[in-house]
Amino acid sequence: MLSLPKRGGAILCLLAGGSLLQPTSLMARELTLRFQARPDAPELSCPAVSGVAPRRPSPAPKPSSDVGMPDATDLAGLPGPVSLPQANIPEEYLRKFKLPPKGSTQPLHIGLWGDSHLAAGFIGDALTQVLRHRGYRVGQRWISLAMGRPGVRTPLRKVCVSPQWSFEPAYQARGGQLPVGPDLARLQTARRDTFLWLDLRDVGRRAHIKTVDIFYQPGPRGAGLLVGVDDARARPVRLSPARKRERPGRLRVQVDGAMSLLKLRVMAGAITLYAIRTEAVDPPDVELDLMAFVSALGVHLFSNSQVVLP
Repeated sequence: MLSLPKRGGAILCLLAGGSLLQPTSLMARELTLRFQARPDAPELSCPAVSGVAPRRPSPAPKPSSDVGMPDATDLAGLPGPVSLPQANIPEEYLRKFKLPPKGSTQPLHIGLWGDSHLAAGFIGDALTQVLRHRGYRVGQRWISLAMGRPGVRTPLRKVCVSPQWSFEPAYQARGGQLPVGPDLARLQTARRDTFLWLDLRDVGRRAHIKTVDIFYQPGPRGAGLLVGVDDARARPVRLSPARKRERPGRLRVQVDGAMSLLKLRVMAGAITLYAIRTEAVDPPDVELDLMAFVSALGVHLFSNSQVVLP
């Protein structure tokens, strides 16, 4: 189901079991790092950023006006709601959204794309509550690169995103299509000490992620990273320059058990991140991924996108 307004307005796009959410079959460059998980990993504390002033507390809200709430008499003159005829949904769409048997080894993948109405997480939260009420286990696979941006709900417990990252959505592309990942955006940086730290535990502080795939493209001179898991010593990683028109590479981080913290820091060169994909120790019945971000425009979001990950 897709609604594309010409100017502004809310956007809602849902895709279930589509190609954008399937694992990549072949990557140009694959690198795997293995760590030992540490169940007693500490709380995630974001590093200080030099040259960035700390945020000041928001001013106290102004007192409300003396205007009272409208009563039944005030509301009586307003027009009542009108029921509109509902369009029939094609059977082929309904089959794609059919819920799997509980405990199935093949989760149903659902993606939500859209603007601020979706990014705030209210629709995703409502869908999650309905599914859990019916006995389904709900998780996520893809982590949106819009994490840490104002107005965007992130399914992670906590994130630390360096301001040196440049968030580039597809609709901002000029003069052609922009290569992007599943959430139709990408992150770029050429600044040393740019970091991305994630607390992958759930709200109950339970570690449940065993693998994280980072899809990337290094700059023309390659890139140097530091990658750490939990409170273990970070490991240096050298990413060679990509050949012309080469597909994104994949950096896989695996643990024996379940990881709590994942820390990525750029130490040299430039890098573009296209997507971050997770794999849980116990796969859920339904994977619900929120790909929305504030100011997205549907008419540009899809027409300017060149998704480089199948």
